[in-house]
Amino acid sequence: MIEENDLVKARHGLVVTVTLLLAILACSCIVQAAAPYTSIGSAIVDGNTGEWNLPADFFADMTRAGKVGAHHPVESKAYLRYDITNQVMYVLVLAEPGISAIVSRGDAWAAINFIYHKVFTGYSINDANQPNFAWVGREYDGNNNHAKGFEASFRIAPGDYQIIIHLKVLDDGECETSATAGLKAGIDLFVVPEYQWAGLAALLSCFGAFVLFKKRRSLPQLPFK
Repeated sequence: MIEENDLVKARHGLVVTVTLLLAILACSCIVQAAAPYTSIGSAIVDGNTGEWNLPADFFADMTRAGKVGAHHPVESKAYLRYDITNQVMYVLVLAEPGISAIVSRGDAWAAINFIYHKVFTGYSINDANQPNFAWVGREYDGNNNHAKGFEASFRIAPGDYQIIIHLKVLDDGECETSATAGLKAGIDLFVVPEYQWAGLAALLSCFGAFVLFKKRRSLPQLPFK
């Protein structure tokens, strides 16, 4: 005959199992960052990309003329990180293999909501104030006018925005514009990303599962009859 305590333990075991499964599912939604979401973190705008995690920080492709189609290939990629505490967005743009970023300060920029509302350009300098800017891999091929891309940062409050990221590149000997899709309208940017709350839910789920597990183990162990 099954005692009531055994039924209680069985119910607790089921709750723990379900809670752990939900936690795993919740955690799985925070491993990827892609438009319109960003990774959470910071970077150092110095032209050194060592601190970036390209798969995790990927935000959006940048195509020729900011258009989509067979005649508008991906020529560079944009990566984003957001520092929640200081409300600073970090941007990394890297040209695709075989393509060079052109060192043109007026053509390296990002704008929020409106193409003329630029939040940084290649003229931005690195100091204690935002925005900041630095070329990545300048003169990597021996040409001082070529680079692998750029790093930048700017201050932005949490909210929903449209962002445009822009760069000039040298592709097959031709000077081209490489930009996020919808050059004039921009693409969605969510600051702070919704999936971060899923991460918090995952942590709370894990904590709840642990509490239930400890409570189950603390129940008195009665023998079967």
